[in-house]
Amino acid sequence: MPKRTFSYFFLTLIFAVNAYAAPLRFVSETKLDGIGIILPVFAGARENPPKPVMLTRWILSDGRSTWTEERASVAELWIEAQLVASWLHPNGHSMVMAQMTKLPPYSLGEQATREMFEKELYDFRYDVQEDSSYSMLAEWMATFCGADIIRAPELVPVNRSRLAKVLFFETADPALYAFAFRLNPSYPGQATASREWFAVILRIADERDDPSYKTVVNDLFGKIKSTGMFDGTRAVSAKKNRSRNVNRPIHEAAARLRARRSIKYLSTWWYMDSPCYIMLSNNNTAEKFAGEILEELEMMRPYYEMAAPKFGSSDDTVSVIRLFNDDEGYLTYLGNDFNMMDPNMTGGIFSSARRELVIRPISSSMKATREGSIRGVIKHEGFHQYLFMATGGLSASAWLNEGFACLFENCELDRYGNIEVMESRRHADILTDMIKRGRYDWKELLISHLQLDYDEFYANSKINYSIAWGLVYYLVRGAPEERGKPYAHVLDNYFNELARTGKAVDATAGAFSGINMKKFSDDFTSFWTTTKKRQDAKRRKGF
Repeated sequence: MPKRTFSYFFLTLIFAVNAYAAPLRFVSETKLDGIGIILPVFAGARENPPKPVMLTRWILSDGRSTWTEERASVAELWIEAQLVASWLHPNGHSMVMAQMTKLPPYSLGEQATREMFEKELYDFRYDVQEDSSYSMLAEWMATFCGADIIRAPELVPVNRSRLAKVLFFETADPALYAFAFRLNPSYPGQATASREWFAVILRIADERDDPSYKTVVNDLFGKIKSTGMFDGTRAVSAKKNRSRNVNRPIHEAAARLRARRSIKYLSTWWYMDSPCYIMLSNNNTAEKFAGEILEELEMMRPYYEMAAPKFGSSDDTVSVIRLFNDDEGYLTYLGNDFNMMDPNMTGGIFSSARRELVIRPISSSMKATREGSIRGVIKHEGFHQYLFMATGGLSASAWLNEGFACLFENCELDRYGNIEVMESRRHADILTDMIKRGRYDWKELLISHLQLDYDEFYANSKINYSIAWGLVYYLVRGAPEERGKPYAHVLDNYFNELARTGKAVDATAGAFSGINMKKFSDDFTSFWTTTKKRQDAKRRKGF
């Protein structure tokens, strides 16, 4: 695998900042429990949480059978395995620390499952050890940084009592400082310190020069020290666990463990567990809110399951939610992951590729949500997250996915978990106005709407969200009241066909197979323009 494949991802993930000139200052310290290091960091820097690796669903065949795999970039998996933590400074500098334990497994190619990656990485051929050659260290550094090492590493004489060795790697990128170091276990109090190599890489707003080099050497490496305790197998610090109801059983799924590990070395981040979810946050004023959200999602989960019965297999049986402390962190984290929408216009969003629901800070998100409530956004995006897991990563039809999400966005739960399915005033007003104007052939409009892909759906989102919500609301609440219940099996048929074929287009076709679409469109428009029918639907108990 070409090294640039790895480096391109690393540079866009870790060093994606708008750089401008600012002096280097290392004032703050961060204590990295688990590796036993106290590391100086930029004054005023904020922790930059790593994103989960981006997963892609592969459909494979050997000519006799077909199966699916969830694969990720080997580059992302390798960086995830090596990364300790990273920090961003508002003046444009960034800093990354990593453990130099393994060379990347080039033999796997560009994509692999986690199982394939972990099995291959276990091979001792990739080990970076205490006595590894400088050329091996340079290979690791060049791959991680994405920049050629232009000369042999230089031994840096600094902090020689606490540090066994410090190496400087001059790269072809003039804005990068790349160093490797090892602690000195012979120093008093460091007998149990790790003997492995660590990397510290900085991208500065200006090009390298002597003053900034001396600042890095003296104020960063000159002040690195050991905590005196090292336990590489130590779990995430107990102080990070803000779980509220500790008596409920918590399934220790792989996704939950990875989520905890991702914040292991981030001092401002904490987590909160519930049976089906884990919340990650750096918002210390939102602990009560986080607990309420998890409780509400747990109560909502059975209704998600009623709407979309689980039939797929997925590695992610636990859903990850991330709540940020401020807008800057939220927007920086989302970055360029979503081409179809502006993150500034969102109050929260589910990333199917990263298997994570990201929530905007409470104070600002109140202005950005669809129905004026952050809880509505979370219930909406929470359904997207659940549906992806329930179908094993299949892409459901836009009308069904967004229709149900809008439906749940407007549901209310009482303290006992009983649900009230409410109309969305906004969507209902748009829908009834469209019907009353008489400008549309509703048979053709509904047939066309049911066939929209996501790009087409979002291209006219105002109308399409309302139609999708209206369709699902009618099928769930209104159609059961129709004489003879002619549409009782539409949703069941949809999921049966999706499970059988794996294709959203086929699922929609199967759901409406045998249904007279002219009569369906007449019944649909009649429902939305008849007050009594809508009142009867509102009075229906349960889901």
